[in-house]
Amino acid sequence: VFLATKGTACGLRIREMIGDESVRFYFSPYMRARQTLLAILKAFDDQEVEVASEPRLREQDFGNFQDPERMDLIFKEREKFGRFWFRFPNGEAGTDVFDRTSDFISSMFNGMDRAGLHDGETKIPAEKIENYVLVTHGLLMRIFCMCYLKWTVVEFEQVWN
Repeated sequence: VFLATKGTACGLRIREMIGDESVRFYFSPYMRARQTLLAILKAFDDQEVEVASEPRLREQDFGNFQDPERMDLIFKEREKFGRFWFRFPNGEAGTDVFDRTSDFISSMFNGMDRAGLHDGETKIPAEKIENYVLVTHGLLMRIFCMCYLKWTVVEFEQVWN
């Protein structure tokens, strides 16, 4: 219930900000992001929007079969290396998330210039899209800001969810 309530409130705020302008939503394929997207889209029931699943917007991979006790030790170890540099066993480092986020940003900007660069049928030509909304996860959103705003690693590590 909390997620749906918060997502609906976010949707209303986004709709208020962009009004009737065109919008493309990119979303992580993970369940929580999809649920959030559905809640947000309630505010756009009367408007045609573009929606595209984007696997590069998924959360950092923390490794397979996460044992809670072991994860406590791993998170303590991560603090020694830094959140950006540490690679989870059988998972990703923040640097991996940075690379795929940077790749996504390049694709998104290329797609702004011409249609057909994302999966699915387009309802609105790419050059007509006025707004882009990302529905993703905390760490990935911070790394998106790092890429887009040219933050240093030190600046990134000062920001939390």
